[in-house]
Amino acid sequence: MESHLTGVNMLTDIYFNQLNPTEMYSFEKIFKPAVSAAMAASLLACTMTDPENKAVVTAEDGMISVNVSVPAKGTRLLDIQGESNVNSLQVFVFSSDDRLEAYASGDGSSLTLDCTSGEKEFMAVTNAPSLESILTKSELQSAVSDLSDNSPSGLVMSGSVSRTLSGADTDVEIPVARLVARISVREITNGLSVPGYYDSSIELTDIYLSDVAGTCPYFGTHEPEEWINKLGIAEETSELLHSGNLSGSISHGNTYRTSHYFYCYPNPVSDDSSSLTWCPRFTRLVIATEIEGETYYYPIAIGNIEANHTYDIEHVQINRLGSDNPAVPVEVGSVSVSIKVMDWETGTVTDVTI
Repeated sequence: MESHLTGVNMLTDIYFNQLNPTEMYSFEKIFKPAVSAAMAASLLACTMTDPENKAVVTAEDGMISVNVSVPAKGTRLLDIQGESNVNSLQVFVFSSDDRLEAYASGDGSSLTLDCTSGEKEFMAVTNAPSLESILTKSELQSAVSDLSDNSPSGLVMSGSVSRTLSGADTDVEIPVARLVARISVREITNGLSVPGYYDSSIELTDIYLSDVAGTCPYFGTHEPEEWINKLGIAEETSELLHSGNLSGSISHGNTYRTSHYFYCYPNPVSDDSSSLTWCPRFTRLVIATEIEGETYYYPIAIGNIEANHTYDIEHVQINRLGSDNPAVPVEVGSVSVSIKVMDWETGTVTDVTI
């Protein structure tokens, strides 16, 4: 029998370190008296593209300088180092008819670009590969990020905000959220209940995530286009998903107290599967061990994984021998698990026994 852990309704706040604004190219219209009236009229009707900002504007429009930033506000009590870094920023500005009016990119968490007045939607992506080839809002909404685009100190984030611009320079803050979820395990206790194993240690060999969604849209949701570490096999050993080789030895009644953090994309699967033939299923945290020279796995299925949520497995107690296959669930009562589902600020606790 297999149990799974399911996230609960959460809201999200993201916090960033502000950096100095990166000044971007500004477009200036210059007309000389020697230009004929016919030529001036022709120039005023032209559409111009800024090669730095890829801003598409007409020369007859009045321009407004907009300082765009992703805000750093509130506290970050549950962040670990690097999770809120904004190393690069891309901003798209769409007019009310969804036309791309301006694009700008730069290092850090703020930049400046020129826009015309009126209703605009500002859409931001951070810590991502260049998206400068995108020309329409629908293209951006259907663009997909690969999990490999992330690093623990550069997690991909996105967000949008609508603003009506008037004839004065202005500041725009765009709240952004991480695309990934974070899964952590804090403690593992050797509680082997068979007296013959009281003198046996549990040797931790590695901890990793399996059955992980490999893609996620920057905006909205969709079914993953690829999956990583299918059927519990740790083929991808990126630090996002894998602890690396461990050498923790847990004697009977003792607890291993080193926290491990992993990052995965949202998993929209609603029904789990333990079939040994691959099909989409819940993401699992797999604890790989050796007991008396034999390899045992303890997979913990986590359902309803949402972006920018943290799933904190606070305590795992191993009571019996595990499975010889990471895709096969362990027997009921083999592991006691306590999990906390949070939005990187507050959450609830659920106790699960496997």
